[in-house]
Amino acid sequence: MMKPAPWGAEVLRTLQNAGFLAYAVGGCVRDCLLGRQPMDWDIATSALPQQIMSLFSRTVATGLKHGTVTVLIDSKPVEVTTFRKEGAYSDCRRPDEVIYTDLPEEDAARRDFTINALYWDGYDTILDFFGGKQDLERKVIRTVGEGSKRFSEDALRILRCARFSAQLGFEVSESTKSAMREKADLLQYISRERIGEEWEKILMSDPIKGFSILWETGCHTVTDCRINATKEEWQRCADLPFDAIVRWAALLWNSYDVREILKHFRRDKKTISRCVWLTEQKNKDLSTDYALKRLVADSSEEAVEQLTEIRQDIKERFCTIKNREGFVTMNNLALTGEMMLRTGLYTGREIGEAREWLLDQVLLGHVSNNSANLTKKLTEKR
Repeated sequence: MMKPAPWGAEVLRTLQNAGFLAYAVGGCVRDCLLGRQPMDWDIATSALPQQIMSLFSRTVATGLKHGTVTVLIDSKPVEVTTFRKEGAYSDCRRPDEVIYTDLPEEDAARRDFTINALYWDGYDTILDFFGGKQDLERKVIRTVGEGSKRFSEDALRILRCARFSAQLGFEVSESTKSAMREKADLLQYISRERIGEEWEKILMSDPIKGFSILWETGCHTVTDCRINATKEEWQRCADLPFDAIVRWAALLWNSYDVREILKHFRRDKKTISRCVWLTEQKNKDLSTDYALKRLVADSSEEAVEQLTEIRQDIKERFCTIKNREGFVTMNNLALTGEMMLRTGLYTGREIGEAREWLLDQVLLGHVSNNSANLTKKLTEKR
């Protein structure tokens, strides 16, 4: 038997006990029916925003223009939105106006996909106005009503469709794919950051399924035509750990403008710099233990470990070195600058140069990484 999360249940009960219609809606209902744990709880209600805020002690007016109030229950956010119909969409993203309604079926008519248009009262009643339960059983993604209209209203739904397919393992109905193809050009009006977020969510689920739909419908050329990944590269991404940086790097492994593509998608600085570094190691000769140790010393163990997921030719040796002796860098070199200063042999800039030389001697296997041996090695060098 399905049960809402305690914080979602409290919001439902409070609204219902006050005489309003209130239903969990969207992804949380879909996920519950699929036996998944919902990430978020969204509530649709006949209560108006001011009435919602009067019923709860902690609320945030996150989207009053569109009838949305965030209710905090034990610090857990629950988005509560008044049943609404929507006016025209002039920016292909959000409605210019909303019109409140008392009818959940009118609220459902504005939603994106049938599997997200299910309304659950938290007990035994699920309202299904567009065949969403059947589509869940058939594992099909289909728009509510006419696909071209839904995508014209909000073009981001085109990418969300591919993403849901990738996350849920569902097929996209032919009529919906046809509408995606027809309205693909509208993606040019969506912010690069939102497009990048959807691409990353596809990467972090089943990229083969998600990207196949984008390529089949021509949507990839609108979002960024410089990514010309093959099915083999999609497969490589799918076989990798769920690490966004590793999967981005694998997707762009054969691209020449990795930095520009990721900047275009508004990815964060760490993701961009690390992906650029990873792809730069594509043809680097790492056939010796010294080369691998040197790479760790010049970058970081974390970065090279990510590289081993893509370059399988170095993974076994990396793991062997890590488990057998560990990697030595300037940070864990046993002879510190302060210790060298106390010997009286080195001062100032000489200390840094001497430590670099010592590190290289350790990496080459000419001396072990302990302070006594390193001090002796330095004395011999002098």
